[in-house]
Amino acid sequence: VRSTRLNMSIITHKGGLLLGRQSDAIFSTNLAGEWRTSTGAAQTHYWVNQTGGNALRKFNGISKTNSGSLHYWAPDGTNDYLGVASSGYGGSPFTVNTNNAFTIASWYYHLSNLVHPFFSFPHSALPLSELYLETGVAVANKISLAPTVGVGVSTFDFTLVNAKWYYVALTFDGTNKWTLFINGSFIGEATQADGGNGAQALSVGALEVGFGAGLTYSSNNVRFSDVHVYTAALTNSQIRQNFLAGHDINDYRHFGTSLGSVA
Repeated sequence: VRSTRLNMSIITHKGGLLLGRQSDAIFSTNLAGEWRTSTGAAQTHYWVNQTGGNALRKFNGISKTNSGSLHYWAPDGTNDYLGVASSGYGGSPFTVNTNNAFTIASWYYHLSNLVHPFFSFPHSALPLSELYLETGVAVANKISLAPTVGVGVSTFDFTLVNAKWYYVALTFDGTNKWTLFINGSFIGEATQADGGNGAQALSVGALEVGFGAGLTYSSNNVRFSDVHVYTAALTNSQIRQNFLAGHDINDYRHFGTSLGSVA
């Protein structure tokens, strides 16, 4: 006899209640990039895109750690990141069209006063168009957004709790509106132009602090996992589905409220 289990969740928002069905799989429509730490790299120097698209290079041997069912990347704080692949290192760069709508998200384990560029588009042609989220620099333990270097930084009103996993997602509507979601919940919006530089190569764990000024990298002890890129601005419920697919209430038991036995 085969049984079927249906799990329901109730999500509270300022506007009321939203019913959401838990899913065992991430939202797949418009998914252009997916890098899962639970799936090993095909080669030493790059990480395979599970959608069949271009890979991300493992710069300076950024390590992957396994602990039970939990998997994550662990940069050393010096120059470890995922970024532009090239011949012999996974093929052509993975790019995001910054003129169009998109969503980028990943799991992140927060420890106080650490820097972590969730993603960025460094080394683009002038005028420099760069998007990054960081913690511990602009405002300690908060998340900041700077779509174009030199334009200014928007800081979202959300304080990260120490020693906790978060599913962080940022959407861009293709014009000038950016929306931040954490663990499937709406956090805030920012209005800034993106610079309009078209297709830009993606980096995770590194950002350029100014054109030609070099890179800033994720701090030692940062942990992140399962990067997702979409060619559309996902809705709240779609991002919530991704959160539920990786959260420890699901059978996978990847990401919970703490790093647990691998701290």
